[in-house]
Amino acid sequence: MRQLLFLLIILLVSCQKDQLGCADVNCTEEYRVITVTLVQPDGSPVRLDSMAVVERGSGANLLPNLSAWEEIRAQGTYPIFEDSFVQEYRNREVELEFRGYLAGQEVVSAVYVVGADCCHVRLVRGDSRIEVEVPEVP
Repeated sequence: MRQLLFLLIILLVSCQKDQLGCADVNCTEEYRVITVTLVQPDGSPVRLDSMAVVERGSGANLLPNLSAWEEIRAQGTYPIFEDSFVQEYRNREVELEFRGYLAGQEVVSAVYVVGADCCHVRLVRGDSRIEVEVPEVP
């Protein structure tokens, strides 16, 4: 019986609620967003009609909330991954595909590797500025 009690105590002491090591981490108050800026060859911004951000592999739609981005999107800057995803992607990396559309036609597609730590998202690999040839609309 003593051995069982000893084993139970060891088991309880070794269990941790925070398996990811984030319990004692102090995070900053800033909210981070990974963005991509689309420009035409002449440097003017590309204003997409729509966009998609998809996790490669699972196909999950990871499109951030765009309502707060209207003014910045008008300048050709688009969010692809933000701190709202920290809990889900904490301490790992994921490959995303950003797609942009004009008049129903895909005009840009780019692959990114992003990750998150205990507090914030980060860009691991991918271009933050892309030059896009915008097709003429008749």
